[in-house]
Amino acid sequence: MLPRFRGTIEQRVPDYAAVKVDGERLYARARRGERVEAPTRAVTIHALELVADRGDGRLELEVHCSAGTYIRALAADIGAAVGCGAYCEELRRTHVGELSVADALPPEDAVAAGGRDPLEGLAHVPALEVGAAARAEVAHGRPLAGGARGRVLLVHEGELVAVAEGDGARIRPRVVLAAAGSGGE
Repeated sequence: MLPRFRGTIEQRVPDYAAVKVDGERLYARARRGERVEAPTRAVTIHALELVADRGDGRLELEVHCSAGTYIRALAADIGAAVGCGAYCEELRRTHVGELSVADALPPEDAVAAGGRDPLEGLAHVPALEVGAAARAEVAHGRPLAGGARGRVLLVHEGELVAVAEGDGARIRPRVVLAAAGSGGE
C-alpha cells in the first residue's frame, strides 16, 4: 500500500490551509463554513516507511518529503486508500534542509559550549504566567484570549512555553518551545 504514495503525487490542499484561493486564505473560508474547491499540488515523497505497527490500529511512519507536503493529509489519504480512514496523532519534524534534530543541542548545552543563549535577546520582553490548561493550548500552537499587546513571553512554572504576540484580544504563539504532552498536562 505505501509504495503507491512514494514519488511525485498529487495532494489536495487541506481546507484549513493558509493557501489563498481567490485572494482569501482557505482557513478563513472554512471557519465561516464555506465549501471551496481546494487546489491540488504535486509533492514528492522521497521515502515513506513503516517504523512500527502498534497492534491497536496505530502505525508509526517515517516520511522524507518535499516542501509543501501536508503530512496530516497524507495520513488521511493512506487511510482512505485502505478503506478505514486515518488521522495523524503525532507529528515530529526531524529534519529541515540540512539541519537535523539529531545534531541539535539543548539551549543550556549550547551556552555551556561557548554559544550565545538564544533567549538572551528577550530579556526586555514582558513575561506572562499561564496555567496548565493554557500551557497545553499554547504547546499545540493555539492562541489564548488575553489583552496583551505586542511581544510577550508565555511562562508556566518557570518554563518558557512560547514567545507570543498579542493584539489586545488574542495572544498568538509565534515560537513554541514547550513540547505538547509534557509539563502540566
